[in-house]
Amino acid sequence: MTNLRNGASPAVLSREKILVGAPLLIGVALAMGVGFGVLRPALERVDALQARLADLQGQQRSLPGLERRLIEAQTRLGLREQKQVVLLD
Repeated sequence: MTNLRNGASPAVLSREKILVGAPLLIGVALAMGVGFGVLRPALERVDALQARLADLQGQQRSLPGLERRLIEAQTRLGLREQKQVVLLD
């Protein structure tokens, strides 16, 4: 056994741990900040695209009803035009 270490347990926060841990924590914090700064616009864009997709899907669901209303309106227009021709003659 050498006399370099006494029988006491090492300190929880030794100088070596602080010199390694502090820059590591700073680097992790900076990486998270940069990552958040890069990901936030992308996430906002994804949210906007999802809202647009939901809107388009709603319009797609209402399309058959609109087509039916268009056919009915064209039929009514044809009947009214025929009545107008009869009245004018």
